[in-house]
Amino acid sequence: MRPGNLLTISEYGTPGCKATAVRIYLCLFLLLLQPVLFPQSVFGLEGKEQAPVVCSILFEGLRRTSPDFLRERLICKEGSQADEALLEEDLRRLWNLQLFSDVTLRKQVLAEGLEITFVLKEKFTYAPIVGLDLSKENLKFRIGAIDYNLHGAAARAMFAYTYYQRHSFAASYFRDNIPGSRWGWGFDFAREATREPTYFTQSSTTIYDLSKWTVGPTVQYEIAYQHRLKLTGLYLHENYEKRAAGSTQLDMGPESISFNKYLVKLGHSLSRLRHFYHYLHGWTNQSSLEMVYSQSPMQGINTDWFWKYTNETRYFHHHGKGNLAARLLLGASENTATPFPAFVKDNYLNLRGVGDRPERGSAAVNVSLEERWTVLHKPQLVIQAVLFTDAGTLLPAGQSVDQLFDGFEVFSGLGLRLQLPAIHHSVLRLDYGVAWQDRSQGAFLLGLGHFF
Repeated sequence: MRPGNLLTISEYGTPGCKATAVRIYLCLFLLLLQPVLFPQSVFGLEGKEQAPVVCSILFEGLRRTSPDFLRERLICKEGSQADEALLEEDLRRLWNLQLFSDVTLRKQVLAEGLEITFVLKEKFTYAPIVGLDLSKENLKFRIGAIDYNLHGAAARAMFAYTYYQRHSFAASYFRDNIPGSRWGWGFDFAREATREPTYFTQSSTTIYDLSKWTVGPTVQYEIAYQHRLKLTGLYLHENYEKRAAGSTQLDMGPESISFNKYLVKLGHSLSRLRHFYHYLHGWTNQSSLEMVYSQSPMQGINTDWFWKYTNETRYFHHHGKGNLAARLLLGASENTATPFPAFVKDNYLNLRGVGDRPERGSAAVNVSLEERWTVLHKPQLVIQAVLFTDAGTLLPAGQSVDQLFDGFEVFSGLGLRLQLPAIHHSVLRLDYGVAWQDRSQGAFLLGLGHFF
């Protein structure tokens, strides 16, 4: 054999050497075929063991929630392999239902396979609805009740009464998923009675008593997990009656006017939000397009088709005991010179401290920032201190878009959150916000639930 050259059969004249070379080539050939013939081992070494099969999925600690409803929400099914990554995702999905104050997983190996038990602490899902405006304006409060777990399937039914100089009520029902399908449905019925400032000129304000009846259904389709399309159809009847008190110019606008409106709303929502105890991490985005047809011709008021688009993006970052929260609200509508623009500034909607609907506009930009810091976390009570800033502006109806930021306002303040973890949506919110431009402009606000 020549030094440095590869071994060849021709250089071995004896039968023993030829047989050795054949065995070497045969071994190399079998090694190449091994991943196909023996996929569980590579080069003679045993690979990772196959995950056990899930023989049963159990739920411990349920009071109202249906086990069948929870099984539909899980990725792992009985008869499938127990993948650790999928089990972790199922834990997150149970947290995201917001029906449980604690969620853990227990595994037990049986002769039939792996038994999975989700150990749950179910929240009390009957909750009151309470809202109180402690600003300098007139008394405003809201009371009612809501069930977040009707049928044991996270369906929601609500009734609420609101008093703000006049009497209003609202009732609604919604179910995200009909059993065994991706479809959901709901229904709304409400009477809203408010006092609305209208602006026939930039220098005048006319106050109207608005009585609005609303009724209609909603259908929803779940494209994928936390990804939904929603279609709503509503009939609205609105009646406006001029009110002398508060108006600066009574000769502007009609004494009364009524509208019959037909609303179609297409909504889209996508969420990558994760719930963990009272903390949130991730983001959500909701957008909607409304088309409204109005029947009540009046000079100077758009009574044909009217459109309105809104987009709301929320971002949350959990860091230690803190939770950074941010929200961006964008809105646009038909920019006509109407006394009834689509967007408002309001204590409870976008600017804490601004008052009750002091301005209206045909487009809006609002940004809210909060830092929620947990000062107490016990199974019975959670307390968070909050530092917030709200900023926003409106485009006066019929004006040029370059005037959008002329009325930009900023409010900052402090808040407190008290939460009973065992009760669904039990956050009691107290905020005080004050304007950057005018420190005398501010308000205390009390309500249930986070501001966003």
